[in-house]
Amino acid sequence: MLQAPATSAGAFRFRLDEEIGAAPLIEAMVRLRCRISRTPFGDQGLFLRRSLFHHLGGFPDWPVLEDLHLVRQLNKLAPLRITAESAVTSSRCWRDAGFLNTFLRYRLMLIAYHLRIPPGHIARLRP
Repeated sequence: MLQAPATSAGAFRFRLDEEIGAAPLIEAMVRLRCRISRTPFGDQGLFLRRSLFHHLGGFPDWPVLEDLHLVRQLNKLAPLRITAESAVTSSRCWRDAGFLNTFLRYRLMLIAYHLRIPPGHIARLRP
């Protein structure tokens, strides 16, 4: 799929590196978000053609959510593909801060992004 000419951009499936209690739920929520809103995040190993990356101006110089901004720009130009293969990401945040705390903070960060709150302020919400 990655070599296919029709694939301009995409990401890998999300998988946590530890079997913490909420791991299946977290992974399912990420799959659902990707299916519905087509917004994978950087911890899913985003990939795109170099020419497309340069056309979009690369990542903005933000402390958080620069990956979301790039993905939203990508979605305007080309469909993102999610591979069957997984990118394994750390479960440390989910384990250390707790499922509910981490989930709520990430939701607040996304709401703040959509309300156009500056990324420097949003960074303070990070779990």
